[in-house]
Amino acid sequence: MAALECFSPDELRALADNPKRVKKHLAILVEEEIAGTFASPLSDREVQSDYPQFAGKLAPWRKYAAYADYSGPIAWLVKKNFTLANAWQAGPCYSQLDYLKSWQFADAATEDCLVFWVPRLAWDSTSKSVEEMKAFRCELGKRFGLPDNHAVSFGSIQVLFALILAYFKFKGESVPFCLLNAASDSLRDDGTRLIAGNFTNCGLYCNCWIDDVGNDSIGFFLIGAEKLGK
Repeated sequence: MAALECFSPDELRALADNPKRVKKHLAILVEEEIAGTFASPLSDREVQSDYPQFAGKLAPWRKYAAYADYSGPIAWLVKKNFTLANAWQAGPCYSQLDYLKSWQFADAATEDCLVFWVPRLAWDSTSKSVEEMKAFRCELGKRFGLPDNHAVSFGSIQVLFALILAYFKFKGESVPFCLLNAASDSLRDDGTRLIAGNFTNCGLYCNCWIDDVGNDSIGFFLIGAEKLGK
């Protein structure tokens, strides 16, 4: 009913008089929505009911989320076959990432997985080299009792883009906040590390970083990925 409030009386009349035509257009919109959805949030209850094998991993992530002053979803269902080449379908990307066509890197597609992720950069994770980030990541994992196979990577650039754009679609917030960037595990052929962020009205941006020197605009997200299926 709330959605219908945006229609004028004439539009509502046309809607009521042409249900079959409206249904046809809605089917197209549904197909577009499905095609452009590569990650979606799950409630804790949905994890417990649909993925009970991972339910025991919720508690430590909730502890970390509380520390990060975040109370939203911490489990995200990521679909296979998401790449930076099709990222623009999932949400706003700067220049539809066309500038990446001249870069040399492996645009590896995502796999079906359940990702535990708090959409906040780890506190005090900026201004560190990648080796310092890895050490701090390990420290945070132990501090919050995260599962042993979590907080062991930064996530591929594709996973980060899928998550960030899914959160934007869900909440309308651009993360990382303050135009900061998140380091990924993905590298260009020249060895520079791909980062995701600087999310402005023009969209989410992909850049690269010489990671042996800290940068005050680059930090990292804690990530915990669980593969699904065979």
